[in-house]
Amino acid sequence: MEQKVLEIVNNELLAVGIRYEYGEFEGNDIALPYMVGAYSEDDFVFENNSTEGGFVLAVFGASEFELVTLTQKVKDVFTDFRYPFDGGMVYIEYTRKLPLQSGTKGITKNEIHLDVRYWKGL
Repeated sequence: MEQKVLEIVNNELLAVGIRYEYGEFEGNDIALPYMVGAYSEDDFVFENNSTEGGFVLAVFGASEFELVTLTQKVKDVFTDFRYPFDGGMVYIEYTRKLPLQSGTKGITKNEIHLDVRYWKGL
């Protein structure tokens, strides 16, 4: 399931023109703005045969305006997002944005949180 969620998020972000990589942005050509992601998944299976997870996107930009623009793109994509997969359904929902200190002058940072739920055998 984790591999499919990573693939879905990657494809959707790239489709709307967001510079994104999972884990760490690599290479020498890092230019703002960009995003990196991290995913965690629970092993617990609920009574309705679903599992949950969470995706965190770290967004880096030169201005708050860049971050607001990127956050809105993510929000537009992942508002009530459903993806049928392997006889089940992946549901991804934008939940919140948190402004954070980047620790580097001239770089702004936000975290975007996505909730993920997967139902088997629907």
